[in-house]
Amino acid sequence: MKVVCIGGGPAGLYLSILLKRQDPRCDVSVFERHRADDTFGFGVVFSDATLTNLRTADPKTFSEIEKNFFHWDDIVTTTKGESFRSKGHGFCGLERKKLLLLLQKEARSLGVKLTYETEVSDFEKLKKECDVLVAADGAFSRCRDAYKDKFVPTLDWRPNRFVWLGTTVPYDAFTFHFKDTEHGLFRVHAYRYGEVGSTFIVECKEDTLVSMGLQLDDEDKTIEALQDVFQEELAGHPLIKNRSIWRQFPTVTNASWVHENVVLVGDSAHTAHFSIGSGTKLAMEDCIDLASALSGDLDVPDALKLYETTRRPTVKKVQSAAQTSLEWFENTEQYLSLEPLQFTYSLLTRSLRVTHENLRRRDPDFVAEVEDAYFDGQPPVFYPFETDAGPLNNRFVAQAPLPADGECFYDFSSAKQMYQLAPLLQSGAGLVVLPRFALSDLANAERFDNFLSLLASVHSTSGATCSASLFWDTNAGSKFQPLDVLATEAWMRKIASTGVECVELDLSEHKGCGQMSQGGLNEDSYQKSSQPVVNTAALLRKTHKGLLSVRVSLKDWRVSVEKNLKTMSKFIGSLEASGVNLFSITSTNHPHKGQRLYQAELADQIKSTTQANVMVEGGLDSLDDMNSLVAAGRADLVRLEEALWYNSSFIRLASKRHRVPGEFPDHLKALSGYTPRSFS
Repeated sequence: MKVVCIGGGPAGLYLSILLKRQDPRCDVSVFERHRADDTFGFGVVFSDATLTNLRTADPKTFSEIEKNFFHWDDIVTTTKGESFRSKGHGFCGLERKKLLLLLQKEARSLGVKLTYETEVSDFEKLKKECDVLVAADGAFSRCRDAYKDKFVPTLDWRPNRFVWLGTTVPYDAFTFHFKDTEHGLFRVHAYRYGEVGSTFIVECKEDTLVSMGLQLDDEDKTIEALQDVFQEELAGHPLIKNRSIWRQFPTVTNASWVHENVVLVGDSAHTAHFSIGSGTKLAMEDCIDLASALSGDLDVPDALKLYETTRRPTVKKVQSAAQTSLEWFENTEQYLSLEPLQFTYSLLTRSLRVTHENLRRRDPDFVAEVEDAYFDGQPPVFYPFETDAGPLNNRFVAQAPLPADGECFYDFSSAKQMYQLAPLLQSGAGLVVLPRFALSDLANAERFDNFLSLLASVHSTSGATCSASLFWDTNAGSKFQPLDVLATEAWMRKIASTGVECVELDLSEHKGCGQMSQGGLNEDSYQKSSQPVVNTAALLRKTHKGLLSVRVSLKDWRVSVEKNLKTMSKFIGSLEASGVNLFSITSTNHPHKGQRLYQAELADQIKSTTQANVMVEGGLDSLDDMNSLVAAGRADLVRLEEALWYNSSFIRLASKRHRVPGEFPDHLKALSGYTPRSFS
């Protein structure tokens, strides 16, 4: 087999080694346009899991690389003058130049043909002359772009600027510095890669550079300015340049990784943000899977197809985590209101791959410190939620399922209603949201009486804290307004008289202001269309003294769209001023509907931007994830749907597993001392 690799970075070199190792007869050539000893950047990072993969794939090469590792287990975060250390993370740093030289040496020893300072341009000719043409020439791959109509690459340029520097500070942990200045916030990602060298990546918003008068390509002025900013952190050590210009990170994806006998590996196929240190890791692990696919009995087209189908799911997960992580760093300013300890927890769990229990296994002392500081030593979701309108026993919210199409819950008999609601009322949730009642039905005397009867019944008999949900329904349209203030106030007073502890105004299908589209919002017109909602919320607060919630749906909306976020923040501010003290954030037509935590980003953005009390929903079926969201300050309450409908004992079983005393209805008091044998 004849294989040609375009690009002499870690991917191209490692693939050539693996191919020659498994079949010395394989003819492998590597073409690199730079010199052999040219390298940009300073160090690369591998996790312990990646080291295991490299050791298994090629023990000899790994043993050579391992001799030059600088290993650490800790992550240190400094912000607002405070520093926190978390243990048990398991990473190593290695000088990028040293890695390349080691791989070059090993490749030459196996007979790989290495050609440097050669610019390949006729990819079609090479493609015909070899069995496999590998595009390993980076995020801006010329080989990939020669067939861009087949691979269909997409480059998403992220807004933050970053500069890759080095220093002689001997870091003993992966270190994050967050330095707020008069010009803006700087983020530093720093780690040691050798005896005298550490990587020092500085990241900030472009406005910060403009405010400081820094030019993107002025390396000397950049170093001078940053050494002044980080004078305390550097403690006399210098910053070192190496093509250290201010860049933007491109998130690279491709519709396909294979075209005939041309295949993409590493950054040409995909990129992952440096905040999770996975670029080189992904590239080398790509090569492990590609070499494995080519080593079998399959012909080349089928082998390349096997590589892509095998590798894509793993890369997708890493890219998803990297995207979540980079967005955390893009929006770090929003998290500065957190206390330094909780800020550190938010940082450590930012990608959602590290969860509450995962972090506890790594560093039980750190998690205990967080739980003691903010949750009285309890798992976060079991800690009471305090508001001006009264407390909830825990952070769980049980959502009643919707009736079938064409049915109205409040047309059912009382027996059928209680049969359907009993599992939720007995679930142990801090708040139970009852089936929603359409505002357009307020004038329907029979349905309204049934609604009031249910509210009074559950309040007097169930012992659960319940919420009446008033639904601004689609049929009413965006122009719906109550018949008149006096009549509406009378209806609301009747609702309040039932003693229900919470009232929710559900705008999830209100097209005028409950939903927001990605097409952009006119702030003035939106404020005008939302005024009836604000007025209704104020009317609810006038008659209801308990917890008042609004459920908002963000339709086809990426919350990173700054204009929409500002408009939503103002809308929430207006609702807070009218007396609303809790917001439930959902969305429709979400591209990842049904996936794990698919709506967590929405709640996080609203919570961090407005500081309002926020309820998260969507893809919540793990107690671990729920604890993570609450502990990180991404949400205050978790709204359970499918997980609780499928297993109505979810909360009670979780409380037993975590040894948290639970509240039982009178008829279930006998269960309070019972522990399922499976937990023993």
